[in-house]
Amino acid sequence: NWVINIFEFNRIYVKVKPLMESVETAKASKDAAMARLEDAQRKVDEIEFQLKMLNKEFDEANDEKCKAEQEAEELTSRKNLAKRLIDGLASENVRWGEEVKKLTSNKKTVVGDCILAAGFVSYVGAFDKELREELWKNQWTADLKSRGISISDGSDPMDVLSDEGRNSTMISEGLPSDRISLENGAIVNNCLRWPILIDPQMQGIKWLKKKEKDNLDIIQLSQKHWLKTLGNAITNGRSVLIENIGNDLDPTLSTVLSRSVFRRGNVMYLRLGEEEIEYNPDFKLYFQTKLSNPHYKPEIASQCTIINFIAT
Repeated sequence: NWVINIFEFNRIYVKVKPLMESVETAKASKDAAMARLEDAQRKVDEIEFQLKMLNKEFDEANDEKCKAEQEAEELTSRKNLAKRLIDGLASENVRWGEEVKKLTSNKKTVVGDCILAAGFVSYVGAFDKELREELWKNQWTADLKSRGISISDGSDPMDVLSDEGRNSTMISEGLPSDRISLENGAIVNNCLRWPILIDPQMQGIKWLKKKEKDNLDIIQLSQKHWLKTLGNAITNGRSVLIENIGNDLDPTLSTVLSRSVFRRGNVMYLRLGEEEIEYNPDFKLYFQTKLSNPHYKPEIASQCTIINFIAT
């Protein structure tokens, strides 16, 4: 048995020994390959880390590039705007120079021009075109010059009282575009006394309704409770149009016409009839008559500005 076993062992060992050697060789090859793999993996990790850092640096550089391009665009835009501004100011410089010369010249004539315009607002409104021009263009201009008061060459009260923008506004509100209508509108806008519109053709009243829009209360002295409506408007700072007046006004309006306002503390009051009411400085009062040739008492004419809206 022992011999048989030794024989079998030898027979098997002869076959197995090369296999075992092959296994050892393969294991050694595997260990060497794993070592090379680990070394390669380490290099890959290092390269990936470097790549990650390079990508980060690239993104930062790209952001800086985009930011620089945006700043360049903004600077270019600002440069273009500055160039346009400089070009515009270059042309404005000429206009400003002319304006300075004009203002320097106007400094000598502003008093005379304002006196002429003040007289125009106060006195010529009741007259027609011919009488208006006779007063301010011939008589008043000559009188100012004779007194040594300088006025502008070709001085026109409308140059002081209005301008193209305000004229356009009045026309858009429904006022006719002729010279007399624009004069009337300028007088209404500049007068300190309550205006009475001689307006049988209803041109002025149509303009006032559009001018004041929703801030206008329209009453007639023949209506009931007109005094209450007027009082509420005075207190709330609204505008009131009294239509179709005759040659006389209700005596109750005397304190309103004369603006007999008094103070109690910081509040202004006005006596209306038998009642004292608060007075709002925003209150405005307009009168309109359909009479073509009304005759008002001196006390009414002195407290109101009469304006003739009759179209000729």
